Amino acid sequence: MITLKHCYPTRCTTLKLPPGLGDYLRGGIALAHHALERKWVFELDFSGHPIGKFLDPAANPVASPEAIDEFFDERASQIYSWMDRLEDGQVGRACTNLLPHESRITAPVRKAMQDQMRLNPAILSTAQDTKSRIAGAQQMAVLHVRVPDADFRSLQTTQPALCLAIESRVLPIWDRRVAVLSNNPGLRAALCERYGFHLIEAESVHLGACDVSDQAVRDTLVDFALICSASHVFSHSAYGWKSGFSYWAAAIHGIAFESLRAEHTEVTPVWKQGLKEALWSLEPR
Repeated sequence: MITLKHCYPTRCTTLKLPPGLGDYLRGGIALAHHALERKWVFELDFSGHPIGKFLDPAANPVASPEAIDEFFDERASQIYSWMDRLEDGQVGRACTNLLPHESRITAPVRKAMQDQMRLNPAILSTAQDTKSRIAGAQQMAVLHVRVPDADFRSLQTTQPALCLAIESRVLPIWDRRVAVLSNNPGLRAALCERYGFHLIEAESVHLGACDVSDQAVRDTLVDFALICSASHVFSHSAYGWKSGFSYWAAAIHGIAFESLRAEHTEVTPVWKQGLKEALWSLEPR
């Protein structure tokens, strides 16, 4: 039998930075579907990544020094021919951000992904305590606001378009039962102050950046756990596509996902256009 491991590396040879958790998970969904169809063994391998410290040990494979084959962006689809060359008894180790068709996010695929990424009891307990403070015994929504990686620490003001979306689409249904998550702490605090949401003190980071503290990794996984425990996810991304961190977490757990993205903040994926950088700016309030 073939074993297919989707590995999360701390460095890549074909990318400057390993993929974020969202891109990693979307590739995992695509590979899980392929492996289940062929009755292969499928594993998410976090053993070489800081995330591994915060998983249930039973779902954390043993590290291996073998090389990882990379299939990202325009090369992602080449992983199919790579998988066709795997032979019985072989262990294939790869990392990809291959985009799966939504029809492939089936119940067995979701279960495989959930089983392979079990957060440890401490992370789950922290997320549950936060959810209880926000919503008590009621259902909770998540508002996830994604800013570009370069703007993690920059001072941001709340956008009129984002505020309008919150006031027209979030508050009428969920009131204050909303967990506000963002990779920019200033923006998160501003939204909580404006609308009276519970402020979650956290240092959320891009998990492809492996030179961050354990506390930052832990905080980001608590955010992930909050998304997975929500009943509805609202997402606002500065990019011209959905934030993978919240979208694929919601997809894996079958949670309703709604984009609040404003058209004027959209940019084209850098790797598709060959641009050196993508610029994004917030309109002052």
